[in-house]
Amino acid sequence: MLLFPVALGGGVAIGLLRGGRLRSLASVRFRAGPVVGFAVALQVLLGWTPAGSRFALVLVSYALIGAWLAVNALVPARGHGAPALRLALGVVAAGWALNVVVMALNGGMPVSRHALDAVGGAGTDVEAGHLWKHVEADAGTRLPWLGDSIAVPFAPFRGVISAGDVAMLTGVGLAVVAAMPPRPRRHPRAELVVAG
Repeated sequence: MLLFPVALGGGVAIGLLRGGRLRSLASVRFRAGPVVGFAVALQVLLGWTPAGSRFALVLVSYALIGAWLAVNALVPARGHGAPALRLALGVVAAGWALNVVVMALNGGMPVSRHALDAVGGAGTDVEAGHLWKHVEADAGTRLPWLGDSIAVPFAPFRGVISAGDVAMLTGVGLAVVAAMPPRPRRHPRAELVVAG
């Protein structure tokens, strides 16, 4: 999703405006990094996976992301701004949980046809192509407001996202800002005056 780089970039911009440094961001060390790579690899493999097992693969990848978030939110990454970083990762985890709940209840992420039409996706089969983990929302959808029901009509970010995605994007931006705390201000040394 193109909005995640925007969240990262926005966090960097705010961090710099607050007096933070990119060097601080680079010094943060997250735990269990390979878990994220493995989860992403599982998502990429969806296209080559039999249709009947795709949703199980999606759930496994989401579980791995959840475990990674838990490890890093409960035991924050080493580096600058660790307490604030823990809070930001908590926001990401909340968004992740919202997405997992609605997906588990509906056998996939429900997509609003109305929102899809609003971004020029009329006629799109949400259960095919890059949308394999999605299902079309209908009258029987549980918690449809947690599904992909928010239209983002602006190119090149055009698409539909969920409330959970909004929370995750916000958390990602906050995490970057937290990892770039302002540099401490230097106060001029008070000169010692000795009465003669």
